[in-house]
Order: sequence, then structure tokens, then C-alpha cells
Amino acid sequence: MWEIFEIVIKTGDTYVFGADTSKEQLKRIWFAPAMKTFIAEETTK
Repeated sequence: MWEIFEIVIKTGDTYVFGADTSKEQLKRIWFAPAMKTFIAEETTK
């Protein structure tokens, strides 16, 4: 999750997260008890 998130915020073009958002901040925000976070994975055979 962090690898994708870091690429997205690195440019500073996002509205919600600053380019300096840390991995720990990501965990507290996106994986908080009140949040539901889903990740889709694509596999090829």
C-alpha cells in the first residue's frame, strides 16, 4: 500500500495528503478502526 501511496503524494498534487505524509500517518488515517480500506490485486496466469 505504501509504495502506491508514496508515488501518488510525491508530486504534491493531491488535495488531502501532503507530499510529506509519512508511512506512520498513512497507517493511522487509512487503517483507523472507523475506516474500511480495500486493496485490489491483479494477477496474471
